[in-house]
Amino acid sequence: MRPCWYEMSELLDRDSIVLHHGYAFSVNISSGGMLLFMAQEPQVRQVFEVHVPQSIERVNPQTLVEVCWTRRIAIDATEGVYLVGVKFMFRTGAFCRDGNLEHRVHI
Repeated sequence: MRPCWYEMSELLDRDSIVLHHGYAFSVNISSGGMLLFMAQEPQVRQVFEVHVPQSIERVNPQTLVEVCWTRRIAIDATEGVYLVGVKFMFRTGAFCRDGNLEHRVHI
């Protein structure tokens, strides 16, 4: 597991946005996406920015991801953490096949 910094926004009303940021842990990563371990639960289909550890090749270190699914892991009756499956939104070069982007998450 490697720490990665994230930033996501939440629209409160027409005039207000809250920015959430913190650290998640990348459990695994593939060319299509990654599995994150997070204290905050994002919504399915939410798009946010993740700063992937630089030691992971073939992934832009600062990238947008879309949440595919979340699973709560209970710590106790009131607290929990989340496994979050995300797919990469934009890729270039090695990630393109025949000009089309693949959008599969290998988790």
